[in-house]
Amino acid sequence: MDVWDRPWEHYSKIQASGIRVGIDPALLTSIKTSCPAHQYSSWPEIEIIYEQLERDGKFLPAADYEKCRASLTALLDTARQSGMEKRKKKDPGSDEAIELAISASTMLGWLGFYNYNWSDDILSWNERDLAQGRNLMLVMAKHDATRAILSAHTSHVSHGRSPADWWGYGDFKSGVYFFTALTRKKVFNIALTAYEATGAQGDWSLPVASNSLDKKLHDSGHNFSFFPSNAAFLSEHAKWWMQNENAPGPYASGVELTLRDHFDAFFFFKRSYLDKALPKKSVWQP
Repeated sequence: MDVWDRPWEHYSKIQASGIRVGIDPALLTSIKTSCPAHQYSSWPEIEIIYEQLERDGKFLPAADYEKCRASLTALLDTARQSGMEKRKKKDPGSDEAIELAISASTMLGWLGFYNYNWSDDILSWNERDLAQGRNLMLVMAKHDATRAILSAHTSHVSHGRSPADWWGYGDFKSGVYFFTALTRKKVFNIALTAYEATGAQGDWSLPVASNSLDKKLHDSGHNFSFFPSNAAFLSEHAKWWMQNENAPGPYASGVELTLRDHFDAFFFFKRSYLDKALPKKSVWQP
């Protein structure tokens, strides 16, 4: 559902499935000739794109990038509409059409994330999470699902009903935020947080803020706790810090929230460590 798939596999699916789904060949040609990295088929080749982006700050030529996004958006809309119409008719081709839409959505998220990665943290994040929300919507449509259980990092499932400065980067919006905006479906979300924890980048820093949720529960003697966002003790502060993550600072490494605006319930752990060290490879290159 996220955007970290191999981009060349999505480009390949777009070209192969696009023909079978009945997409305008001119649109497929436009994607092939204007979309960044379309000619590459390995991570070492994609690394060349990353080096160029770090140097230039965005995909160049800009006109080609915008043409690519317009073409992928047109493909997404057409494939989704085709898939939904075929689903109503119980046409077995509906799955391929929706999968085609997912590939277009994923590439829009991947390209958008990296286009802004070196210039605007919020736009970069939101491009990725918008794709997450779209992909969840499309996956549910493919399976005729009225409900789904989603597991993701807490930052990707927040309701985002009030501003929050996530780890000092800014007011990120989540995949769940965009999913709700796209579908108007009700979401019940649960945040996970901890006093001592290990993440992908190493050990979290210990919280010290007087309004730290994790410190409050730790100092109260809790090893594990589950509670709703309207729990009585939360009235002690209008905002609480949680998830100190990996930065050395006592505040910027976490996020200060009006809890009820972002989550419906919480799991707290006194300690939450990885069972073993993560493989020494990029988590963004599956």
